[in-house]
Amino acid sequence: MPKREKRKPSSTFSWKPLGLLTLGFFLAVNTQYFWNRDLGIYSMFTFVIMLLYFFSLILLFIRQVLLILHENFQDRKRLTLSVVMALLLITAFFWPNGLINFRQFGPELVLRAQREGAANCMTTLHLRANNSFWEGTACFGESEITGSYTRSGDTVYFHNVDLGRNAQEYYEFAVIREDSHIPQYSGEIVRYRSQQDTTGLALWIVACDEELLEQMGY
Repeated sequence: MPKREKRKPSSTFSWKPLGLLTLGFFLAVNTQYFWNRDLGIYSMFTFVIMLLYFFSLILLFIRQVLLILHENFQDRKRLTLSVVMALLLITAFFWPNGLINFRQFGPELVLRAQREGAANCMTTLHLRANNSFWEGTACFGESEITGSYTRSGDTVYFHNVDLGRNAQEYYEFAVIREDSHIPQYSGEIVRYRSQQDTTGLALWIVACDEELLEQMGY
């Protein structure tokens, strides 16, 4: 009787648990604009959790690679999952804020100003063509303030301010200046708490639409 060929043992590897963990991490990274926008100091905890999540997936990926080598590339499911994991982890490493910048959507940006403070804390202000504004601060966590604005000449007045979780108050108005104390910037926007505030706090203008500014009367 002819000898029967021995069947290769079928793979018992299930890609679903590790695949779902990797996909969940990828989705969390690419949707953080929506769920991590105004957590303030709590965003530090989410950052640590995401970092641990990332390194845990790297360790699991290394384990899969070692198993692939041990199995001499026989398990196609494991090989496919490892390739997908590598692509998603590389994407998360090079684009930690996600592949899509959701802030670029919406009304046209008229002016963008920013200032870096102590401990690399960064404040960014956006004025948009529909008379809405957004201000975000990244400093041991992220927070944002939104609202609307009107203008009179070179003065911007802030209205309907949503302070978010951490701020107690916001500026009443700001003045746009064409010159800046920092040579590399085209100008600055100085924010004032009230009419009695004679000092103000400047943000440096890093981008602006000159045509829109002229149309809006600046």
